[in-house]
Amino acid sequence: MNDFKQNALALALSTLLVVGLSMLTYQLGYQRGEVRAKGEAQAREAQINADHAEALLRATAREQATERTLRTELTDLQTRLNLDAQNAKQISDRSAAAVRSGAVRLSIPVASCPSDGGSNPGQGAGSAGGDRHQARAQLAPEDGLALTAIADAGDDSIRQLNACIDAYNAVKVGLNAKPEGLAHAQAR
Repeated sequence: MNDFKQNALALALSTLLVVGLSMLTYQLGYQRGEVRAKGEAQAREAQINADHAEALLRATAREQATERTLRTELTDLQTRLNLDAQNAKQISDRSAAAVRSGAVRLSIPVASCPSDGGSNPGQGAGSAGGDRHQARAQLAPEDGLALTAIADAGDDSIRQLNACIDAYNAVKVGLNAKPEGLAHAQAR
């Protein structure tokens, strides 16, 4: 029976040894797998972060390029507005000088008074739209210049408004334009 106890003890010890080694091997494999999985997860996260950083750099570069382009367009529009305003001022100044010198006279149509005491009711202001003999009143030079200054101010406001509309449209088109490669990147 001693042999039986020794064999049973040896069997129990060897079983315990096999189970212990199996558990140790399992634990080491589990830890290795966990370490490997963590490493792979960290590598994936690092790759995602790198991809996002690269995408952010590309997007920032695109936005900066768009901003530079729009700034250039707006500067060109402002330059064109300034040139148009200068040209209009030169024309206005030349016209004003011609009026002041008497080379140009300003007049407005007036209602004519019939000479026969009103017996001819068909002959009045505006009765003949293209009549060459329409009565006209010459304006004093300074009064004529005051009226043309009002028209010049209106023209200047219209030029400014048109430049504002052009600037708005340029920015709208520039910001709504899809950059190359963006549609492909969004499809992924």
